Amino acid sequence: MIVSVLLMVGGVIVFGSLAFLPLFIAAFADSCTAESCDADLMMTGAYVGLIAPPLLFLAAVIWGLIRLARRKTAWWVVAAGGVVAAIASGIAFGLLYAGIA
Repeated sequence: MIVSVLLMVGGVIVFGSLAFLPLFIAAFADSCTAESCDADLMMTGAYVGLIAPPLLFLAAVIWGLIRLARRKTAWWVVAAGGVVAAIASGIAFGLLYAGIA
């Protein structure tokens, strides 16, 4: 139970702060022109990075809390949610960089 709670608290801090990083990366695209950058792809990446990782991890935390309330192990649910949220964040950053390049 302690491991589950530590993973939940740590994940909320990490993925909550990681959600704002795509907005800062998109701000570096000020020097882009319409010919050199794809603004739609950058915005899609920013929105995916802003919304998907925190929501995915929040769903894992809620499911983990339900499992803890039922006295079942929940650390693997939170860990799997962190992996899925990290993959979603990687996809978002990939879209951002593809739009800038």
